Amino acid sequence: MGKPVEKLYEASATVYWAGLGICTIFPWLYRYERESLDRAQASVYCKDWVKYCLTGEISTDETDLLGINNPETRTYSEEVIKLIGMEDYKHLLPPIIRSHEIAGYHGRGCRGHRPEEGHPRCLRCLGLFLHGPGRGRC
Repeated sequence: MGKPVEKLYEASATVYWAGLGICTIFPWLYRYERESLDRAQASVYCKDWVKYCLTGEISTDETDLLGINNPETRTYSEEVIKLIGMEDYKHLLPPIIRSHEIAGYHGRGCRGHRPEEGHPRCLRCLGLFLHGPGRGRC
């Protein structure tokens, strides 16, 4: 197994496809739109953006690491990061928290919505339902 895709599979136990996530999007941006990576502060998914709007904290959970994870440690795979050539941009990868952990506490509010502050937010299991709000559809 010497081909890049096979090495990626060995490192992450993931079959890659276009649009998979960081593993396919970052290299494309690096090649065609590097200024976007240079301006970016973090790489997050829709549910992570909604959580950021509610708490002001940037993080992701282990369920969204498909393709860039080490499945044994549930952390970012340094080998995959190296294989996709993104060592210079790994600072864009948000901290990982466990799916069941509290993702932050309400305090920032989003679009003027300001429920009582200090309430814990655990949005991890709601990822599918938060894609619309995360893309500005709500």
